[in-house]
Amino acid sequence: EEALAAWERYIAFMVTKYRDRVHTFEVWNEFHNHYWGDKPNATNYIRLAKRTIPIIRRLAPKAKVKAGAIGFNVGPGRLRGLSLWTKEDWAKWPNEATAWRGIAGIAKDVDVIGFHPIYNPLDDFFTTYREDTALYFAWARKQGFRGTYQACEWSCPALYPSPDPKLTIDECWPDTPGNSEIGKAKKCLEMIMTNAGMDIPSIYCEMYQNFYALCDL
Repeated sequence: EEALAAWERYIAFMVTKYRDRVHTFEVWNEFHNHYWGDKPNATNYIRLAKRTIPIIRRLAPKAKVKAGAIGFNVGPGRLRGLSLWTKEDWAKWPNEATAWRGIAGIAKDVDVIGFHPIYNPLDDFFTTYREDTALYFAWARKQGFRGTYQACEWSCPALYPSPDPKLTIDECWPDTPGNSEIGKAKKCLEMIMTNAGMDIPSIYCEMYQNFYALCDL
């Protein structure tokens, strides 16, 4: 309770400071992975979000509230390949995966649900992307969500010279960064137009990325 009280004071300060400039406040980006700061816990996220949302509503009534966006391609019960799930998968993951449980717990309380499609989309990424997202949106509606969606974090790097393709994702993130500028332009256009065709805002994460700091070259 002491920590949550401090959190509430922080939220009140930040919302008051930025309410005239911020259109949408997101409640804890990627709460389902290491950005949570501890082992991700859906119950704790829901508790925190339900303490946060009323403060935003009270101090910035014109602003939208967004659930913590989740990674499209990360962790158990991931959204990528959702259209290929079996009945057993549907019975298991929405009830067990932190990301799904967290979103379900606050779906009725938020205006926006965001997700992070991918970093460096490969050609096969788009094979089921539209079907996967449609199924996720339908599930969110069943949880009581009535707002809009955002593809709110994706990117496509073109680094020079390209790091060794044999490097793993732990050695150089993302794991397949060898795009030319033309290749990057094609992938970016495909991502933007695919989301636009679904009436989803598409937000590129960082205009330039230099992942060499993470690469052991």
